[in-house]
Amino acid sequence: MTGLLIFLACGTTLTDGEDLESAISTLLIKTDESWYGVNYGPYQAGPTEITVLKFNIPAHTTLPWHSHPTPNAAYVLSGTIEVESGGGKFYRVLKAGEVLAEMVDCVRRGRTGETPVELVAFCAGPPH
Repeated sequence: MTGLLIFLACGTTLTDGEDLESAISTLLIKTDESWYGVNYGPYQAGPTEITVLKFNIPAHTTLPWHSHPTPNAAYVLSGTIEVESGGGKFYRVLKAGEVLAEMVDCVRRGRTGETPVELVAFCAGPPH
């Protein structure tokens, strides 16, 4: 029942004859703050663009330091990735099946270990 409610809460409409009894919904993350505990605050006014990116990151790769101006989230499909904030104050290890609510306007980077990492990132913000 919860899966059906989430499905419908996302603005989905059903047509006659559709059966959701076999549909399964799993909430992966729902949060108003990033992984280091800072609240996202109010959302932007104006047009919004949604971007979904799939990354394949080789083993033994350190990504460059970077930041994002809007909230986004990453879902790890396979492998393990370490993420750290600038200055090393915050650190986390993510494995396949885990989700990370990203930092906003804070420098961070990721590092893979012995295996490649495949992840999907979801971003929403002003059109680019």
